[in-house]
Amino acid sequence: MSLRLLFFLVALSAGPSAYGSDSLRVRIFALHTPDAVEARVAEATLRVEAHGVAAYELPPDETLTLRKAGRRVHLSSSGSEGFSADSVRLSTWAYGHVDLAYTRNRATTIRGYRGDLTIRVDAEGDLLVVNRIHIEDYVASVVPAEFSFPYLEGTKVQAVAARTYAVLTKNRQRSAGAPYDLADHEASQRYDGIGKENGDSRRATRETLGQIITYRGEPAEAVYHASCGGHTAANKDVWSGGRPLPYLQAKKDPYEQMSPHKSWIKRVRQQRVHAALAGHAGGAITRIAPAARSQDGRVRTLTLTRSDGQTVQIPGDVFRRLVNAGTNRLLLRSTFFDVDAEGDLYVFAGRGFGHGVGMCQWGTAEQARRGRSYQDILSFYYPGTKLTKATRGTPTAVALLDKPAYVPPSRTADDLASNTPRLDEAGPHSDTLRRANRPGSTDPVEVKRKRKRVGW
Repeated sequence: MSLRLLFFLVALSAGPSAYGSDSLRVRIFALHTPDAVEARVAEATLRVEAHGVAAYELPPDETLTLRKAGRRVHLSSSGSEGFSADSVRLSTWAYGHVDLAYTRNRATTIRGYRGDLTIRVDAEGDLLVVNRIHIEDYVASVVPAEFSFPYLEGTKVQAVAARTYAVLTKNRQRSAGAPYDLADHEASQRYDGIGKENGDSRRATRETLGQIITYRGEPAEAVYHASCGGHTAANKDVWSGGRPLPYLQAKKDPYEQMSPHKSWIKRVRQQRVHAALAGHAGGAITRIAPAARSQDGRVRTLTLTRSDGQTVQIPGDVFRRLVNAGTNRLLLRSTFFDVDAEGDLYVFAGRGFGHGVGMCQWGTAEQARRGRSYQDILSFYYPGTKLTKATRGTPTAVALLDKPAYVPPSRTADDLASNTPRLDEAGPHSDTLRRANRPGSTDPVEVKRKRKRVGW
């Protein structure tokens, strides 16, 4: 069936969000920018507003294809030739969602999204897909993607931290005039749409509704990480150039005892490490050695010795990022390590997973297991901050607290696997994210996964 023209033209403007100040703009499919996406709505109509062209409604279960066509977006469905527009907005009924699919390397991923979706071609020539969603619906999706422990008070801690990070980043991005507030991958916070929501995440969202942590009246830097190795880090020791924050200081964490990342050993050929660092050093590397450590023992700087005898200093977080990118992205789980040479190998013996600043997720889980409240846990990891109400209204995910879990038309193997805890790379504890205090990373790590090919 072809698109059904409703015989009136519309001018699609940016306009105020249906959620007002509580809305977020999240770029989806940000790591693997597709050339085309397919959209449909089950059991309801899909409303299509095309900038400067026309408004349409698509019947339930009919697929709309949106494809990059130069600097415009081409729309078509079920054999129709379609037309092109500068931008397109998709939406459905208030409690519904739009299923989006994209294909990469002959594998199709399908996810459902609340709110509305805007599709256009950006200045770089990429298809920009932005989901405008209530911040609480966003939190209900992000929480289980970032924190999968079965303790409600710990889940509430993650909800407050995720909401705080979203509010802070949104404020920064909009002040800078950015076209979106957050991305959907770990360099922001992992957001996979409605498919990640569950009863626990909705309940944690509802019972902390609107709450963020603030310091001196402003949203705090609510960074977090998987495992601190028994001792959290100060932000000034991890990210060069940032101002020290009194609520992000190093402290012993007696609760982080059960983490599988509490200690680790990794071996790698010296040649691979040297090759990963050559660009930074400006020449071939022959030796690496820690040069300075923070008070808690993390490596702050290392000395790289070049083949010409010259030495170059490199910050610990940059060293970790470059080595992981050039070898195995999870080789160095933290900067909390010692390194020794063993033949032609480097042996890294370390502790923890992530940058170590702020909330430790394994420590949070243990505190929650012992019966501590989410307020107490937040106070432990962010001392001196206050809980403040920052958003209003009742989002869809909270209203549908007891609704069964969403199942997309088809599930990819990766979607099924992603139900397991992913504590290694959440956004505000992604080391590619926060150098100093800036809101986002310009160097997101590519995430490569194998997926089964599936269809609608």
